[in-house]
Amino acid sequence: MLLILSGLGLLVISLRPRRALPRPPTVAGVEDEIAFASSVAGATRSGSSLRRALGDGLVVLPAPNVAGITRRLQTGAPMARLLPDIAAALPTTGPSVAATLALAADDGGAVAPLFDRIAETGHRRLQLDRQRRAALAQSRLSASIVGGLPIVASALMLVTGRFGAVFRFGGIATAALVAGFFLQLLGLAVIGLILRRGR
Repeated sequence: MLLILSGLGLLVISLRPRRALPRPPTVAGVEDEIAFASSVAGATRSGSSLRRALGDGLVVLPAPNVAGITRRLQTGAPMARLLPDIAAALPTTGPSVAATLALAADDGGAVAPLFDRIAETGHRRLQLDRQRRAALAQSRLSASIVGGLPIVASALMLVTGRFGAVFRFGGIATAALVAGFFLQLLGLAVIGLILRRGR
């Protein structure tokens, strides 16, 4: 009985969804960065200057230094000096945005298509993340079924009295039963560890 309860406890603990840590309110998420890139692309395509488009787009970001970056944009600070701060405000797309701005500063090329591409990359990242979470949920369900069936079967055998028949076959049968149960526990632990690392 103790082995069955231990198995049930391990099954619940190892396959329990790990609570995601909340994102700090001063860190931009992928959705924020998509909104920023889309805003800059739309503004520059409509004829707005790059500096104004950046200033308007930065408003959607929760980074604490956004106001400072916007003020320096408006006062004409060199773009090269602003790139590190802008990239730091964008944890996911910062390098791509910095490269785009550096390219625009060098040759004055149109940046709207590049920011469109950055926004599309962010959308793909969100889709992949949703697919990953769905796959993990499906894997967790499958592991729960596969891992739980032997435990449920053992519990039913114990309740119906059929468990005692195993022990009548002698020590070898008992040892095989205990070894199989512990191997089942080990398999559950490995599956749970793999699923938790994939989150």
